[in-house]
Amino acid sequence: MDYLSLSIGVIGTLASILGLYFSVPSFSSWRSVRVAVQDLAKKMSIAGFKPDLVIMYGRGGAIFGGLLAGNLGNIPVISIDREVIDNNGTTETNLIHTYSLRSVQGKRVLLVTGEVATGSQLADAKRAILKKNPVELKTASYYVCETSSTYPDYYWKETKNIIHVPWRFGKSYRRTSKRALDVSV
Repeated sequence: MDYLSLSIGVIGTLASILGLYFSVPSFSSWRSVRVAVQDLAKKMSIAGFKPDLVIMYGRGGAIFGGLLAGNLGNIPVISIDREVIDNNGTTETNLIHTYSLRSVQGKRVLLVTGEVATGSQLADAKRAILKKNPVELKTASYYVCETSSTYPDYYWKETKNIIHVPWRFGKSYRRTSKRALDVSV
């Protein structure tokens, strides 16, 4: 083997490894959100799932869930969220606004979040809702990262990396979102 072939092989390997760590972020548009909402509403209709209630989880879930609820036939919505608590360097998340979950019992429920990165927050919300005895619980998200431990029942796109969605803009939102994502990693 000559030095040129060896050098090309080493450079190719390093480029692949660096590509995994420093991948170019993917961006999404409102147009793709519209297509995703229409696609997921159609998939739910074909599957015969018609929710009685949409639970919008987090800020992304409020936006994406509201759009889904409207396109599924103006389904009633409620909202839950999470708070991130920093306890001397240890962070934890807690579900908040869960008082609205009392209306879940006996209903077909769709839990919607904007993005699923690790799956832990979706799993936590799902457990809390199941304690309220819905007849059926399905989950939906705009996208899911392929490394997620929990996958939603309905999602538009599976990705390797977090997608920059159109509802995430501004320094404050990015800082808050990053801190929330860091908690579940």
